[in-house]
Amino acid sequence: MFASSRIVAGCESSNVANAMSRTRRFVSRISFGYANQALLILAGLWLTPFFLNRIGQHDYGLWLVGTQVIAYLMLLDFGLVALLPRETA
Repeated sequence: MFASSRIVAGCESSNVANAMSRTRRFVSRISFGYANQALLILAGLWLTPFFLNRIGQHDYGLWLVGTQVIAYLMLLDFGLVALLPRETA
C-alpha cells in the first residue's frame, strides 16, 4: 500500500515539474517573439528616415513596391498561389 502511494506521489510531482517546465518554455518562447517584434519595430523606425534621407522619396517608394512584387513572386514559386488574394487584401 505504501509503495503504490509513493508511485502516485512520484507521478504527481513529475507532472507538476513538467507543467512548470512547459510553462517556462512557453513564456521563454513568447518573450523571444515579443523581443523579435520590438527589434523589427525599432529597425523599421530607424530605417525609414535613413532610406528617405539617403535615396529619396521616389526611389524608396520604388524599392518598397519592388520588394512586394518579389514577395508575391516568391509565393508563386513556393506554390502558395491561394495566399495571393489574402496578401493583396
